[in-house]
Amino acid sequence: MSDGTVPWIIFFIFAAIASLTVWLRFSERGKSHASNEESPMRGNHLVDHYEVQLIDRDKNEWESGYWVVSEATAKRLVGGHIYLHRGEDEPSHIGGDIFSFHVHPTGPEAGRIVFHFHAAVACSNITVDREGWDNEMKIVW
Repeated sequence: MSDGTVPWIIFFIFAAIASLTVWLRFSERGKSHASNEESPMRGNHLVDHYEVQLIDRDKNEWESGYWVVSEATAKRLVGGHIYLHRGEDEPSHIGGDIFSFHVHPTGPEAGRIVFHFHAAVACSNITVDREGWDNEMKIVW
C-alpha cells in the first residue's frame, strides 16, 4: 500500500463504525416498552382521585383503588408496576410493585379493582407522554 491509502482505510473503518452506531441507536427507538423489561415507564399509570392507603407500614404495603379494569387485566398487571399521578401531565407521586388486587365488594365502588403494592422510590416522579391515556389510565405493556 502506498502511504496515501492507509489514512483512507482508517477513515472508512471509522465511518463504518459511526454509521453502525447511529443505525443501532435509531433502530432501538421503534421498539415497544414490552420488549424492554427495564423501562421505568412500563406498567399501569393512573390518575389518582382517591387517597392511597398505607395498609402495613412494616411490610411497606399500600393500596389504591376503585379502578375500572377487568379482572383479567388486573391479573396481568400483578407483578408489574403501578404509577399514581395527580394528572395525566403530572409525574407520579407514588408507585411500586403490584403484588395483588381484590374486587371491592360493596357500595358505589362495588366491582371495581383495588391494587395492592409495595411502594418503591423508583416508581415516583415518573412522567409518560400524553399518547395512550384513556379514561385517566394508561397501561404500558
